[in-house]
Amino acid sequence: MISFFERNTTEKDLPYMLFYDTGKESVLGHWHKETEIILCKSGSTKMNVNNKSYTLNEGEIGLALGGDIHSYGISENHRRTVIIFDLSIFEDKLPSVKARSVRKRLEEIARVSTAWDREIQREAVEIINRLERLNNSKEYGRTLDVWARLCDLVLLFCNKVPCSDEYVGQMANFNQVKMLEGMEDVFKFIEMHYSERIMLEDAAAVLNFNTSYFARTFKKITGTSFLTYLNTYRINRARQLLLNSNGGVAEIAAAVGFGSVKSFNRVFKQIIGTSPTEYRKNGYDAETPEN
Repeated sequence: MISFFERNTTEKDLPYMLFYDTGKESVLGHWHKETEIILCKSGSTKMNVNNKSYTLNEGEIGLALGGDIHSYGISENHRRTVIIFDLSIFEDKLPSVKARSVRKRLEEIARVSTAWDREIQREAVEIINRLERLNNSKEYGRTLDVWARLCDLVLLFCNKVPCSDEYVGQMANFNQVKMLEGMEDVFKFIEMHYSERIMLEDAAAVLNFNTSYFARTFKKITGTSFLTYLNTYRINRARQLLLNSNGGVAEIAAAVGFGSVKSFNRVFKQIIGTSPTEYRKNGYDAETPEN
C-alpha cells in the first residue's frame, strides 16, 4: 500500500497534514496506516469506525487509528478540521518512543470525545486550534511547534482519555492486515473501472475470492455492500461532473457507469436526496472544501 504521505503532505519534514472539509460529499469506507483526528467545527456529521456509528456535534472530536475502517456521511451546514499523521513521527525524533507501544495504548481509548471528560475534550480542541493557526504560519520554528503540539495531543489521549468498553482496535493479526491490503486493490479497481460495467464477480476476481465470500468480507470491512459502495463512488464522481462540466445528465450517467438515465436518477436521488438536475441548478458544492 502506498503511504498516504507519498501522495499528500502539509509538512515536508513531517508525515503530517491538516485540511478542512465541509461534508458535502460522503467519504466512503477506507483505511490507511496513519492516525486520523477530526474536529467538528460546526453542524454535525456521522462517523463510522469499524462498523460502529457515531454522531459528532460542534466541538466534538473523532479518532481513527491506522487500520480502522472509517467513513463519513454527507452533512449539511457542517465543517470539520481533519488531521492525519503517522505515529512514526515520534519514533523518528525520539528512538526510545516506539510507535507500536503508543498505538497499543491508543487502541484502548474511546474513538469519540462524547465519552471523554469535558476538560479533556477542551484541552484537545485547544491543541487542534493551535495546529490550525500554525497551518499557514511562517513563524520561525513552525515545524518544531507542529511536532510538539502533536506530541501534546497524543500524550493527552494516552494519559487522560479513559479506556473504552467498546474495544474497536483493528489490525490485530497478520491475516487482518493482508485482508485490508487486499481490499485496497479492490478500491483501486473501482477507481480505475467505475465508468465501465462492473459485476460483483469482477471485483471478487481481483482477490481470487468466490462471490459470496467476497460479498461478506467486503461488507464486514467497509460496513456497506459492494453495490452500495460502487454506486456511492459513481454518484460522487457524477456530482463533480454536474458542477464542473457542461455535459448533459445522460452523458454524465454514462460516463460514471450507469446503463440508463432512469437508474442514474433513481440512485442519485436515493443517495443525495435530490435529482441530478436540481443538484446542478442549486450548485450544492459552490463552497468547496479547503484542502
